[in-house]
Amino acid sequence: MERYSCFRSWILSHGEPEKVKGNKKVALKLGYKDENVHIVRDGEELVI
Repeated sequence: MERYSCFRSWILSHGEPEKVKGNKKVALKLGYKDENVHIVRDGEELVI
């Protein structure tokens, strides 16, 4: 499982994730509204 220090850079390099749930501070900056950001894309889960 990979870790990304910057969610925005992950989005820029991988495109919009299929599913996002999570880290309020990071997520709110992007318009998402959960506690922790868990990205599930192409069957791979990445925790930010």
